[in-house]
Amino acid sequence: MYRPLNKFFRTRNKSLPRVGLTVVCMVAVFSALSACHGKGDPAAVATPERRASVEVVTAASSLFTETYEVTAVAEPVQSFHLSAEVGGTVVELAADLGDRVARDEVLVRFDPVPFELLRDTRQAEYDRAQIRRDQAEKNLVRYRALHQEGGVSDIELDDAELAARLAGSDLKLAAIALKNAERDLSHTVVKAPTDGEITRRFPERGVVMSPGQPLFHLVRADRLRFSAGLSESQVGHVRVGSVAEVRVDALADKKALSGRVVSIASADSLGEATFPVEVQVANPGGRVRPGMVARIGLAGRSLPNAVVVPAVALRRGTDGVGLFVVEGEVARRVTVDLAALVDESAYLISGLLPGARVVVVGQTALRGGEAVDVVAVDGHPTRQRDSPAVDGLP
Repeated sequence: MYRPLNKFFRTRNKSLPRVGLTVVCMVAVFSALSACHGKGDPAAVATPERRASVEVVTAASSLFTETYEVTAVAEPVQSFHLSAEVGGTVVELAADLGDRVARDEVLVRFDPVPFELLRDTRQAEYDRAQIRRDQAEKNLVRYRALHQEGGVSDIELDDAELAARLAGSDLKLAAIALKNAERDLSHTVVKAPTDGEITRRFPERGVVMSPGQPLFHLVRADRLRFSAGLSESQVGHVRVGSVAEVRVDALADKKALSGRVVSIASADSLGEATFPVEVQVANPGGRVRPGMVARIGLAGRSLPNAVVVPAVALRRGTDGVGLFVVEGEVARRVTVDLAALVDESAYLISGLLPGARVVVVGQTALRGGEAVDVVAVDGHPTRQRDSPAVDGLP
């Protein structure tokens, strides 16, 4: 049935409010259902931030003196190679290998009889030369008196003077021969020139030896020296007079001996890798024997304001050696310049300031930039924990 257009619009307009109300109700119901569904879903609840639990220590400033450790062999400061001054038969051998001897102690005796006979002969020759010299001088005095009176000629006086001079020369020669004979006789007894130890013995009793043949090697063991080599980077920090710590593993008590640097030499040739350094140490009682190996500790570079942290804090990365510090509540990685590791401590030259809070437990889980929970500072808990931090997790 035809209806006027205006009547149609009037009819539609009357129904619009009812349709709009229906849509609004449906939207409200859907929203309410969604809200109710969200409250029941755990995934819809905001999850709190998970932090790594760490323990930190406070970095401190400390004086650090680097120690250079080298090995060296003990050598005597003084050694003597004793040889026979005269030839003869060995009639007494008073020292043997390994004996400790005192200064002027008899080591060996040669047969003295031939040298005593020679000494007596030279003594007789000297006595005769002295008589001749005395007689020649008396004649010269008499000839001079007669020459003044005209009793002898000038030639006769000259002959008397010449005879006196020759007699004096003969006496000097006889004295020299006698002195040599006495010296040779004294060399038939060989004594120790100093306190020391016999390290080699060559003669045997009853053998005939020639002058110059070796008898003993004697070393003075109350003071020893150690020669070691330092690198170019080390030798510049060592000074003559510096204290050195000497440890000989062969000693039962392993007690360190105190020595001093007595010389620092230049490299023997161009391109030489090491510089010779000599350390001397007192050795009372001869506890350390020549030939023993020792470890020498030399005081080297000194850092008055080195920063010390536990060595466990160090972590090696692509940027070098570093560690983690806590600033506020965030862990940050810093790169450091390591001077040395001593026992369980690390001494740093740069990269870290005293007072920084360094992570020592839990650092293995850190990468830098994450939030952390500090549970202990310098070994003191900041709050009650059920268990210690492990790998950065609470």
